[in-house]
Amino acid sequence: MEKCPHCERKFERLEDFPLIYIIGFERLEIPAIIKSSSSKSYIEKKLKEVGNEPMPREILELFQQSGKKIISHKGVVYEELEGKTKWGVKLYEVSKDITAIVKKAIEMPEIQETLNALESTVGEEWRTLDLLDLPGFKKFKVGDYGNLFLSFSERNSEHNNLRICKVILEDMEVIYQDLAELSYEGRINK
Repeated sequence: MEKCPHCERKFERLEDFPLIYIIGFERLEIPAIIKSSSSKSYIEKKLKEVGNEPMPREILELFQQSGKKIISHKGVVYEELEGKTKWGVKLYEVSKDITAIVKKAIEMPEIQETLNALESTVGEEWRTLDLLDLPGFKKFKVGDYGNLFLSFSERNSEHNNLRICKVILEDMEVIYQDLAELSYEGRINK
């Protein structure tokens, strides 16, 4: 169903439907290292042609020692991006390490109650307003982060009325972490 049969308004997201039928719910694996959504780019070594700063040698050595593509050091996440620049050097992304705050937030009763409710109602219909009234969708505080909440992010995939969205933990600034995947069918009335 793409539009409201009464007003012709297009249904684009879960929140647009008055009712949803939950078809599936899957908690996603949380990465060992979680970086903030804001980042800065660095390159492997200084080049005249490129304005990016070179990665500090100490960090390049940590990459070599670990053999990993992503590392955390002193509260900062360093990630080696796939491929190389047109000048043949590696490109890196640097951001704040938010692993501890995300893992602490996931354990909060508001989040656990909401994820458990979604998981236990597979095969059931929800009024969308009731779903969005679950505690995890309201703002809560963890440490210095006072505006954490859950939201839905649509994947723009629809097949035979099946829609899929991610359940995201975010703060509208630096935190944006996928926690689960929800498949549903949007409905108008019972």
